[in-house]
Amino acid sequence: MKYLKKTVLSMTVLTTLLFVGCNTKQQSSSIANDDSKSMEKVIKNFKGLDLEKEKIDLNIEGKKMDLSLPIYTEKNRYYIPLTELVDRLQGEITEEDGLIKVNILNEEIKINKSSNSYVDKDNEEKKFKKPLIEKEGVIYITFNDFSKAFNMVSRWNDKDKSIKAYKSRKKTDFPKYQKKIDTYGFIRLEDVSIDKDSEGSLYYETLRVIGDDLGGRGVPFSVAWIPKFEDPSKNIEVDPSKDYDMNTSELVYTLDYLENKGGVIGLHGYTHQRGKDASGIGAEFGPENPDIGDMIERVKKAKELAKEMDIEPGFFEAPHYKITKKQNDALEDYFKVIYNPYRNENGAELNTSNIYRRPNGKSLYIGTPLDYVHGEDNGDIIKNKIMHLPKGVMASLFFHPRLEMKYIKFNEDTDGYPNYEQDKNSVLNKIIDSLQDKGYDMKDIRSL
Repeated sequence: MKYLKKTVLSMTVLTTLLFVGCNTKQQSSSIANDDSKSMEKVIKNFKGLDLEKEKIDLNIEGKKMDLSLPIYTEKNRYYIPLTELVDRLQGEITEEDGLIKVNILNEEIKINKSSNSYVDKDNEEKKFKKPLIEKEGVIYITFNDFSKAFNMVSRWNDKDKSIKAYKSRKKTDFPKYQKKIDTYGFIRLEDVSIDKDSEGSLYYETLRVIGDDLGGRGVPFSVAWIPKFEDPSKNIEVDPSKDYDMNTSELVYTLDYLENKGGVIGLHGYTHQRGKDASGIGAEFGPENPDIGDMIERVKKAKELAKEMDIEPGFFEAPHYKITKKQNDALEDYFKVIYNPYRNENGAELNTSNIYRRPNGKSLYIGTPLDYVHGEDNGDIIKNKIMHLPKGVMASLFFHPRLEMKYIKFNEDTDGYPNYEQDKNSVLNKIIDSLQDKGYDMKDIRSL
């Protein structure tokens, strides 16, 4: 009889513990999509965000999302409904101990809202660019941050307003760059701006491939960004903090992508033009436009635009290196690194062989002794320059990303995955290989 009583009591306790355990699990999953009815209720009760809606067809891992909740845009970053995406992808969202756990596509991240960060599958903490937005049971995240968190690549189509996104299948076994000598090296991607031509999306995707190449090999790089694009002959004027369209959104996505790969974004003037010239063609400063007050006004506008876009510029570069001594001196109040040579009263460049700081100056000047890769160069000319650079002279150069486009063939796998083939003898690969042959100490300008 005593044995029977003990058995009944044990079963009662076990049942109680199981019930409590189930209850606790339900509480920890309070924001999870437990069933389709709860998702329908969330959608029905959602009153919307105070942001501009954007009609974008989103396809993830070959599956069209067919979202009921809107996609929004803020300063050319798309906000997508994470809550509904997880439901569509048959994943799970739970909240425990102040962390939001998101499990989709066989991968889990843990989001810390208070620090605006997440811990990835490798237990590494990383920052989001923008905070999550939570309202009425729905969590919104920028597509840029979503792509970063789940290591996704994407292909954009401006004509049909669609984005295909897949978990990256790109190789991760890049040969890592190895320093052999103490002489510094620098590489800069030049004239990165909005591209309104028909090949705009190919240009942006080329930039992302370049970011993968440099970031994958551990080569620090800088990005000379033209903040505001103007082409008076075509009546085009685009400020990405105010003017929204898919083309501009892909540029902003690409800038974020390059930052995630280790790139340092800098300001290449404000518009990189004057008068009737298009951005990237005309100059802004120098002997033709020597007014210091005008320069400072443009610099402030460029910095304010970058701030609006949550981009922290790491340097300033005068368009075409055209800048007077007085303008250079005034610029030092705004930037610690000026990515062009310092000029004296006669306009002569001073000490371009190494990093320069003028007497009592506040800023560092980085010149480019290797100059730049010219359009007719298939990589052999710049390779020869690198191999014959005098000892002790820094290996600093800049490179227009468009030159790499003809060495990349974009395609799709049978399941729609956005793939490409890149020529091993491309200009970029020749540059990296030549720098590696001599083993220059490639520097992130932020480390200076």
